[in-house]
Amino acid sequence: MLQLLFVLKEVVTALFNVSDCDPPSIKGVRHLRFDKEPVNGKYPLHTTAEAGLCGYGFRLRDGLSFAICVDGQWTEFGRCPYDCRLSDLLKMNFTDPEPFPNRGDVSDSREHATQARAFCTRGEGPTARRVPHYFNCEDGTWSDYDRHNRC
Repeated sequence: MLQLLFVLKEVVTALFNVSDCDPPSIKGVRHLRFDKEPVNGKYPLHTTAEAGLCGYGFRLRDGLSFAICVDGQWTEFGRCPYDCRLSDLLKMNFTDPEPFPNRGDVSDSREHATQARAFCTRGEGPTARRVPHYFNCEDGTWSDYDRHNRC
């Protein structure tokens, strides 16, 4: 009987181009929950996958927090917020960008909703002064606290 069911499943799959899905992957999501168990490493047709939270507890953006296995593909999930790069502040003519508060982390990549500080030099020569500017990482873009993000 079990062999007959297996053969029947193979026939239906071949006739209707129905196939199971490989496990989905969403960058930054901590864990996924499924309403069905995988069979031989694949999730059955019409399995629903629900995404947990992204790093630091943020929710998915630009889409849904769940996807459904349809013909071997998962429907579209949303995405986790994008990271920012400290080096992008250099492109805006600021100098010495660093995480704020600085706890010794030297990574260029900063997660959504973290802060940074960079400096703008005002004036020239001995009267020049370094003015600090503070930024928030907002979904991949640095936003100046003061909204004066030009140096």
